[in-house]
Amino acid sequence: MLAMIPCPEYWLSCFDMSSLDAFETHTNNNDSVSVEKMVLPIETDDVITIRDVSKLYEDISSLYLNKKFPDVILVLDGEKLHAHKAILSARSEYLDALINDGSQELQQSEVAITDVSPKAFKKLLQFIYTGIITITSNVGLIVEVLELALQYSFKDLVNATTQSLKSAINLKNICSILNTANLYDLNDLKQACHTFMDPNASEIVTGDCFTDFSQKSVVQLLERDTFSAPKIEIFKSVSKWCEVNDDVDGLVMRSVRLSWLTVEDILSIVWPSKLVENEDLLGAIAEIVGVKAKTSVCRVKKLTDVNIATHEIAGNDITFLLTDNRIMDRVAYHKLDFERSITVKLGVPSYLNHINMMLDKDSRYYSYYIEVSLDQEKWKKVVDYSSYPCRSVQDLYFKEEIAQYVRIVGTHNSANREFHLVFFEAYFKATIPKVIGDIICPITNVATLSKKAMVIQG
Repeated sequence: MLAMIPCPEYWLSCFDMSSLDAFETHTNNNDSVSVEKMVLPIETDDVITIRDVSKLYEDISSLYLNKKFPDVILVLDGEKLHAHKAILSARSEYLDALINDGSQELQQSEVAITDVSPKAFKKLLQFIYTGIITITSNVGLIVEVLELALQYSFKDLVNATTQSLKSAINLKNICSILNTANLYDLNDLKQACHTFMDPNASEIVTGDCFTDFSQKSVVQLLERDTFSAPKIEIFKSVSKWCEVNDDVDGLVMRSVRLSWLTVEDILSIVWPSKLVENEDLLGAIAEIVGVKAKTSVCRVKKLTDVNIATHEIAGNDITFLLTDNRIMDRVAYHKLDFERSITVKLGVPSYLNHINMMLDKDSRYYSYYIEVSLDQEKWKKVVDYSSYPCRSVQDLYFKEEIAQYVRIVGTHNSANREFHLVFFEAYFKATIPKVIGDIICPITNVATLSKKAMVIQG
């Protein structure tokens, strides 16, 4: 439900009145002001000033759709709404220009209002007279009121209806809300839609309403690296969209990222559709087989604060390393040479910026570095502690990367020629500590037993 209640001073702006010192007022968290009691008038030798704001509000509000002394009639689809020029003009420059264009000199004129439903306009008119608007969870009506608020330049009403739409987003109405956000360039509402759509990508791509998205909505959606659904399903849905919409300049189809499909999908589904030029198909196949470098990144879900190196997510390579093994009854290890490592394969390509892992629990020291990769061909080093003595739990942070493989390479052990690893966890964190080079800058005390600190002398 959307409800707006203004402060009583709101109506004074339409009239020639001075201060509100005759009242004690209270402001709540919504910046609405209520008059609690009238203060005794201040008397001087010449003037006694009394202001009755609450009564003023009631009187002006009572004029809403009141046929008493109207001087303009607003006509919507044959329905006539009686109104008052002074109030409309004072509240909206747009309405002021509309009803005072000089073309009609009648004492009571009629003005046609087009391209809007009477129900939505009545809500706006109610807001004009009372500063209050109440709308139940009718997204279509809220969108109409939002459009009117933008047209008539009611900034507070724009903000209120936008917030109401953000809280109402679901799979059934996401199409109309995102199209509205893109049509009027409402960035906050757009971001709220995208935030909702990322974790629901598969349902949205395969849903019946996908073809109702505007071209701008589809392109922006497919340009998001975090909008991750089965890749061939994205192509199929885009194909259906192109059947009922005009893909101007081919912007939607160019956003599909064909090079992340399989060659089989290209030959059996994409090529027969005749929606992609043969030259583009050959380019995509060249990227798939590695003849050309990838020109796009893989779409990946961004799972925040979730360990993605688990049984459920880590794929077929399930070992004790991924089972929260804290007992030290066994360890993963490799011999210390440049040809060996411990490699973890995640179940799906994922965003990473945090790794939590444990070396041995005793006092021995290790050195190591960590690399990540999407394909085990190109590796990127994200942590390099090959020159540092490290022990016990390693709480590691780095710039976010998309990866499916994580390789831990030991370079030194103070006790023997093996690199040991007890457990391994991988995350994407919404916020991470500041990192300078490879060194984390802590904001809390790290010289504690829980952080595995130890006294080595004294």
